[in-house]
Amino acid sequence: MNRRDFISSLFWATLVSCPLVSQPIISEAAEAERVQSNPASETILRGLVTLKSGTEPTSSDSAALYITVKPETMNNSPKEIVDLFGGRSPPVLSARIPVSMRHDASHDSVLGRDRMTFPFQFQLTESDITAEGLLKGTNDEKYAPNPYWWSDNNLIVSARLDSDGVAATRDPDDLVGRSVAFVPDRGTRALGYDAQVQITLQGRGIGGKFITTKKEK
Repeated sequence: MNRRDFISSLFWATLVSCPLVSQPIISEAAEAERVQSNPASETILRGLVTLKSGTEPTSSDSAALYITVKPETMNNSPKEIVDLFGGRSPPVLSARIPVSMRHDASHDSVLGRDRMTFPFQFQLTESDITAEGLLKGTNDEKYAPNPYWWSDNNLIVSARLDSDGVAATRDPDDLVGRSVAFVPDRGTRALGYDAQVQITLQGRGIGGKFITTKKEK
């Protein structure tokens, strides 16, 4: 079973038991509006994206910032995840944030700008959880009161400033970075990573640029 078939098979099951995953966050303004309109969607992770000294962001209006979150371990992972991904952790949170907000005048009026600036703050909520992240764990009782199978894991948070805004492509000029969100004490909080994760974006380096350029040929 490939990933597309797997996601399709999960659709009807998650439709009944879980709220549908909404579109990823678009900007700080749109994000705030979404949280206000869906107060039941709890914030899971907050982050700050910065640029390495001397690094210039892309000037392309089609560029987008992708945030992808994977659990550090496969503890309590659902059988479906193990069967499909083996020992590799799947994305459990995902968001796409366009760099340019020129297409929406309402963003300009709220933000006072029409392009993403750095440092850039983001937040991921329950509405950013992927289909894989919504699955039930193999031993949820042991990990209660955590609501998701990955809630007791440290999270690997990856960011990519993609120059063409297309997730499937890898460009040598993309900026990348990653960090770790450490699981907090669950004694008083069933969900959420309290500390803000910080990610510094930088170029792929000579090796990374060579690989991505070679794939495009």
